[in-house]
Amino acid sequence: MMRVAHYPQREEFGRDEEFGQGEHTDYGCLTMLAQDEVPGALEVLAADGVTWIQVPPIKGTFVINIGDMMEHWTAGRYRATRHRVRNVEGVSRFSAPFFFEPSFDTVVRPISGVARGHSSNSNQRDVDARPIHYGEHMTQRFEKSFAVPPL
Repeated sequence: MMRVAHYPQREEFGRDEEFGQGEHTDYGCLTMLAQDEVPGALEVLAADGVTWIQVPPIKGTFVINIGDMMEHWTAGRYRATRHRVRNVEGVSRFSAPFFFEPSFDTVVRPISGVARGHSSNSNQRDVDARPIHYGEHMTQRFEKSFAVPPL
């Protein structure tokens, strides 16, 4: 799935509370994003869980984020990338990420053999081994991310 996001120009910009898209992980497997030339827009959360790191734009490259389902499939060996988008330059810009996701009806279970204890990755998270119905997960995350206030 590809989605287009518009981050409009702001009169005031760069304050910590202003986001184009707040802190989140992507709910599919992988996200691919061709970088533009606007510095400081994409930030990822460092392993310490506190520090935000700006992703410097490199012309002609892609950013690849790991999503929730890849984390679940790999039993936490690969962790979903917590990130956010800020419009710190105060210019109007568009972004068109491509989301590689399972089919809506896919049941996602951790792959046998990658359970905790089979990895040298000390940052590996404990992941609930119960199956996840991707469509239900996506719907819940989508409703939370794009909640419409009641009229």
